[in-house]
Amino acid sequence: MITIANLARHVLVGLLVSTSLLVLISCGGEQRLPDVVATYEDGEVTRDEYLSWLSAHRLDDSPQERRDRLERIAMTELLAMRAVARGADDEPAVGLLVAQAENELLLAALRRRLGEGIVFTDEEARRAFEANPDNAFKPRALRLRNIFKQAPVGGPQRESVRLRMEEIRGELLAGADFAELARRESESQTRFRGGNMGMVDPSELQSEVAEKVVGLQPGEITEVIGIEDGWVILMCFGIREERRNTFEDVADTVHSILRRRELKRRMTELEEELVASAAASYDLETAGRESAPPDAVVLRFGDARLAVADLERLLAGRRPGAPPRGEMGEPALRRMMDRHIFLVMAGRRAREQGLDSDPEFAERIVWKRSEILALHEIKARVRERFTPPTEGEVRAFWESNQNRFRHPAEYRLSVIRSGGDIASLQHRLRHAKELATALRAGEIDFDDAARAHSDHPSAAGGGDLGWVSRTQLMALGVELFRTITAMRPGEISAPVQRDTELWIVWLRDARPGRPLEYSEAQERVERQLGNQRVQALQTEVEAEVRVSLGLTTASVPSSS
Repeated sequence: MITIANLARHVLVGLLVSTSLLVLISCGGEQRLPDVVATYEDGEVTRDEYLSWLSAHRLDDSPQERRDRLERIAMTELLAMRAVARGADDEPAVGLLVAQAENELLLAALRRRLGEGIVFTDEEARRAFEANPDNAFKPRALRLRNIFKQAPVGGPQRESVRLRMEEIRGELLAGADFAELARRESESQTRFRGGNMGMVDPSELQSEVAEKVVGLQPGEITEVIGIEDGWVILMCFGIREERRNTFEDVADTVHSILRRRELKRRMTELEEELVASAAASYDLETAGRESAPPDAVVLRFGDARLAVADLERLLAGRRPGAPPRGEMGEPALRRMMDRHIFLVMAGRRAREQGLDSDPEFAERIVWKRSEILALHEIKARVRERFTPPTEGEVRAFWESNQNRFRHPAEYRLSVIRSGGDIASLQHRLRHAKELATALRAGEIDFDDAARAHSDHPSAAGGGDLGWVSRTQLMALGVELFRTITAMRPGEISAPVQRDTELWIVWLRDARPGRPLEYSEAQERVERQLGNQRVQALQTEVEAEVRVSLGLTTASVPSSS
C-alpha cells in the first residue's frame, strides 16, 4: 500500500537514516527494530518511516512512548491518504498552508544561521550586569497557583460566584488537588498550567491580593479574595528569599541573555529589511470587511498576491475563540499581513543561501505536509457533522455565563521609547530617569518630550497610542503590562526596561471593563458555542479513527 511517507521515501532513505540509527538504546539494553514496526488499516509503518518521523520531530526513541508515536504516525498517514483521495492536495487552502510551513521552517534555519558566532566576552557581560544594578537584587517572591472566576463588581452573579468559590476553597482545605481544581474550575489563562503563576513578587499584585499572599508559607491557601473582575483563591507552593547576586553568580545567565537580545535585534533588523524591500500595497478596508468577496486581493508584493480567501485560510490556524477577520481591526490585520510578507521573503532569502537543500529540511517538510493533509481531512469530517447552535441555545448559554462576556478594560496611553544597544543602556537610563522626573514635576510637556526624545513610531503624534485593550497591552511586554495596570489615570511612570529599550508611559485615562448586553455578545456567544461544538466533533472523529486503525505493533527483541 502506498502511503504519503512512501511517496517521499526515495528522498529520505539513505540521506536520513544512517546505520547507527537502526539500533536504539533503552534502559533494558539494545533494541533492534524490525523492518515493519506497526501495521494498521490498509497500511504499515516501516522502521525507516518511524526513524524519519523521530528525526523530523527531534525526538529520541522511547520504548514507553513508542506505541503512542506509532499510532500518531499511522493516523497521519491514513488521514493524509484519505485527504488526497478527496483531492485535497490540489486545494488552494492546503497549498497555502504547506507553503507557509516551508517558509516557517526556512525562517527557523535562517534564524539559526543568524545566531552563529554571537559571542560576548566576560568583560562585555560584566559591563551589562553592572549597567543594571537593580537586576542584581532579587526581592522575596512566592511561587503561586490561582483559581479565578469572573464576577465583576455590581454584576448579577457576583454573590453566587463567591459562594461557589467558598465551596472550592472547602474542597482544597479537605485535601483536593489544587492543580486539578484549577484546570476544571478556573477561568484564568493559568488554568492550562494547573493555575501555576510562576514566581511572583507580591508587590506586583493588586494591593487587595498582595496583602493576603505576602505572609503565606508553602502549602497555605488564601481566603476567597474579591477583586474588581471577580474572585480569586491563591496557594503558595514555594518561596524564594530576597537575595543579591554577584556577576559570578549569574555570568552564564547574563551571557545567555545578551546572546538572545542580539539575536532578537538581528531578527528584527532582518524583518524590517525584508518587509520594506517587498514594497507591499495593502487594502486594509477590504480585508476587514466581512462582506468582501473571497477573490478580492488585499495584499500585493512583487509577484505575490493574498486574497480575502487566503486571509481566512491563514486565520483558520489561530487558537479557538480568536476574533473573526471583521473584528480584528486594521492594525492587527496589518501585523498579520506583514508577518506573511516576512515569512515569504525570509523563505526566498533562505533558498538563496541554499538552506532548503539541507536533508533535515526535506525530511521535516514531508511530515509537515502529511500532517496538514491529515488535519484537513479531520476538518472535512467535522464540517459534515456540524450543526450551528440555535437561537435558544445561544441565549441559554449567555444567560448562564454572562460573567464571561465583557467589554475589556481599556487604557489611553502615550509613550516615550528609547532604543539602543546594551553598551548605551546605562547612559540612556540616566537620561530617562531625569526626563521622567521632569515630566512628573510638570517641567516638560509630555507631547513635546515624545517628539524630541522618543524613537517610537508614535513620536510625531506626541507619543499618543490612543485607547489600548488589555490584550493589546500584553503585546507591549509583561514589564509594561504590569506597570500600566498598576497605575492610576494621570500618572507618569518611571523608566521601564524591556530588553535594551527604555519606556516612559503616561496613563492619560482608563475605562473599566463592563458586562456586555445580549445584543452585543450574541455573535461572540455563537462563535464560542460553535467552537466548542467543533472541538467536541474533532475529538469524536479522532477517537473513531484511532479505534478503526486496528494498530498492531511489532515486538522488539532486546539484547544486553
